[in-house]
Amino acid sequence: SKNAPQVDGLKLENEAGKEKLDKFHSLVVFFEGTGNTLDPITTQIGLFADACRHTRVYDASDVELVSGINSVKVKLKMSFDGCGVTNGISGTLFATGLDEQVDSVVEVVNRMLTVSAEKNSRIQKVMVVSVGLSRGAMASMKLALKLSDSSFSSRISKSMLLFDPVPGNSIWTGFPYSCVKCQDLSKTGNILRRVLALYPYEPLPDVAMHAPCFPIYPRNTFVEEEVTLGCHQGAVFGTIPNPQKPYEMASVLSFRRIKDFLDSEDVELQFSPDVYQPTLKECINVCQRALKWKQSSNPSDVVLSERRTHDRTGRGRVIVRKASGIDKWLNKHHRNLEDVRIKAQMKKIANNGGKCSSILNDLDPRQRGTGTFQLDLEDGVCGCESII
Repeated sequence: SKNAPQVDGLKLENEAGKEKLDKFHSLVVFFEGTGNTLDPITTQIGLFADACRHTRVYDASDVELVSGINSVKVKLKMSFDGCGVTNGISGTLFATGLDEQVDSVVEVVNRMLTVSAEKNSRIQKVMVVSVGLSRGAMASMKLALKLSDSSFSSRISKSMLLFDPVPGNSIWTGFPYSCVKCQDLSKTGNILRRVLALYPYEPLPDVAMHAPCFPIYPRNTFVEEEVTLGCHQGAVFGTIPNPQKPYEMASVLSFRRIKDFLDSEDVELQFSPDVYQPTLKECINVCQRALKWKQSSNPSDVVLSERRTHDRTGRGRVIVRKASGIDKWLNKHHRNLEDVRIKAQMKKIANNGGKCSSILNDLDPRQRGTGTFQLDLEDGVCGCESII
């Protein structure tokens, strides 16, 4: 922002690239993974759905009951069990049920915009924020496509967090070809503002058909694709202080990444007292500890782990974990956390009348380097591009 404070020539941004969300009504949507329930809570998807303070609606008829839509910003939420819970074996195998969930969201968005117009509301737009895990992430992609085709699309803006988007298809044949038509999002540029896609690095056996996908995005969409610790939904379990086990460390980092994303999208969260919220310092400590991890006894090993993917972009990317001692950062999230820490230090020094030139180099792209992540993506030729 133009009014952001300057510290030794460095602009400190609290809301870089963020729209003025006060001009939008908002709808936050949570899609659980295939076999997961929201109640009881299975993963962090249910945890964040429960913590979201927005008014819950179940279908378009509930919009009529929301007060204030004609005069103030309205914040609503919807949340869905996994398609294997709602649709049984057909949901588990073929992702049936996702379209019905997505259609109900589209109906709510259309009704929000219709009511706003009928009541001459000062707010005539809706921001849709979705968070989805596994097949739930595929539902988020389906939602982007359907909203972009809506007659109200000029009044809709969409952002989404995809956590390990898994279509459930064979890496070699593409069978059973579920969710294949939603992996090309290139035509959603009229609404799709931002995407954060997170990929746990640990592979599952090919027979599990849990290879994630890399969709095609619009050129004008701000996209972040990051590799993180953990194995599929084992990376989004509960959080505890001083995590030691791999899934505990992974879940701590995932919690922080999801929460920071929702905070930046103006989503109001209030967790119950028994939910542990890891601090910035603790997350950095987890990254630093994980960075030193080395599984292979062969000192010549550079890549310790590879995870195949369905890459619709044609780049054949694989998810890798490299040997320790090579890279400065665990992943992109680690670097971002360090940047937040450094900026906070600079702001504190500046407020006390000091100068920050001695630590500016830590934020200089020439000093930070690029592509120096232990958890990363590498181009290659592998797997099966989804067939349409």
